[in-house]
Amino acid sequence: MDSACIVGHPLARRRKLSYPQRISKHARDRATPAHAAVTSSQTERQSKVTKAERSSDERRTLPEQSMKIDRNSVPHYLVIRTGCSPYVLNADRLLLRRDASRHLCAFAKARGKPTSIEGVHWDDFAETEGISMIERQRACFYALVRGNETEHQLRLLTSL
Repeated sequence: MDSACIVGHPLARRRKLSYPQRISKHARDRATPAHAAVTSSQTERQSKVTKAERSSDERRTLPEQSMKIDRNSVPHYLVIRTGCSPYVLNADRLLLRRDASRHLCAFAKARGKPTSIEGVHWDDFAETEGISMIERQRACFYALVRGNETEHQLRLLTSL
């Protein structure tokens, strides 16, 4: 009697299947209905859409609500004057520093267009820095923050 035919015999477990038998056995074990494969691909697409929706929702939130960093330390405006180093201001138009890095200047120029500081909300800054009315009418400031930045983007902006 062949030892491979006896179920409880120790040699029965040593019998190896040929390559085609192993493949077919593996295929039977792993076989799934066709609709299950479609369902899993649909689930993957839905999870990708959900992740995209989450990231767009995060961008829609106001930076003040989701920020864990100090709101007053984030640069919001870059003011460039002739003959002076650029001014970096926060959201309240208070001076953060009088010298901006080359990276911050390049970022501001690439991101937006220069605007004048002749509005009423710029009066305190203009008086403190001694900016004349003629200088205020020139386009000299760039807005760095648009309001839809993530916390990570604001941290990067703070590091510039």
